[in-house]
Amino acid sequence: MEAKLALSEFLLTSTDLQASARRAIDWLIAHSEAQQALVAVSEPGSGQLLLVAEHGVSSSAIVDFAVTLDETSHPLVKAFTRTEPTYFESATFRSPIEGTPFHAVPLRSEEDAIAYGLLLTSSRNPDVHPDILWLARLLSKQVARLLSRQ
Repeated sequence: MEAKLALSEFLLTSTDLQASARRAIDWLIAHSEAQQALVAVSEPGSGQLLLVAEHGVSSSAIVDFAVTLDETSHPLVKAFTRTEPTYFESATFRSPIEGTPFHAVPLRSEEDAIAYGLLLTSSRNPDVHPDILWLARLLSKQVARLLSRQ
């Protein structure tokens, strides 16, 4: 509980998107079974998904990560447009989380029609852990707040 409170307080005062995402990923790795995780946000104007924080992702996957929101058939873009998390048991597409099942959780607040990004977390379980959903809600608000300032 103290760790959640500390993360919440940090995000409330942070004005740095990358530092916020990094702290969220660090919390997730420390408090869940996820071995790989990343935060990607939509770059205003270009629609490019930019990786802003990661853990356990190979450097080649980071370099090769290039997705734009106009690639409407791409599974991560489809996950971006959904309101609920998407579970990928095996990725048949190039993904930054390789060789393991993962969730793609859209970073959107309840009042937003669109997501601002994605939280990807490795998981062997198709059910999303409640702490991951809590983190996604918290991070959604932070990402929306910081991107709207740009």
